[in-house]
Formats: sequence, structure tokens, C-alpha cells
Amino acid sequence: MRLTTSVSRITALHLAEAAPDGTDQEVLRYRYTDGHLTEVINSSGLPLRFSYDNRGRVMSWTDTNDSRYDYANDDRDRCTARNVYNPNSPHYYPDAAGSSDILWPEEFNGI
Repeated sequence: MRLTTSVSRITALHLAEAAPDGTDQEVLRYRYTDGHLTEVINSSGLPLRFSYDNRGRVMSWTDTNDSRYDYANDDRDRCTARNVYNPNSPHYYPDAAGSSDILWPEEFNGI
């Protein structure tokens, strides 16, 4: 295993001599913005993304399947809410009568 670093941050993880040609194989790459981890990119090139508020708290993360997890915090830094959005799952929209419309991702364009 070999680590690549920059400014005291790990920027990549490699498996030593694991590539078909005998060189090191990159397994994960890390990206930072303003000192915060913003992306972890896997060997297939798909990123896990993080966003932060101005106090440095994680406000959301999006996985490699584009599912997004949003968070809200109070002034004491406690997580007070979480919302999950999965673009590959149906979404339910209740109407005034209490019935729900179910929309699949390909139907979202009409909203």
C-alpha cells in the first residue's frame, strides 16, 4: 500500500505493484476544498461527494449512485433533520385530499 499526500492531506491510496503492468494501482483519490474533504473517487472514477456549511459542518453527501443525504443543524451543532433523495426510487407527492401520486424518476421532468 502506498499513500500520496499534499499539504498534510492524503490525496490517493495505491496498491503497490498491483496494476497489470506491475506499477502501483490507484484505488482511491481524495479531493479537498478549503481543508475539507469534498470527494472520494473510487477506482471506477465515481465520486462520493461532501458539502459543508460556513462552520465546517457536513451539510450533505452524495454517494456514487447519486443518492443524496442532506442534513440540518441547530446553533449547538446538533443534527436536527435529515433528508434522503434517491433518484432511482419513486417519490410520493400527497395532494390536499390525502392521496399520493407516485412518480418514478423518468416522470420528474413534468414537475
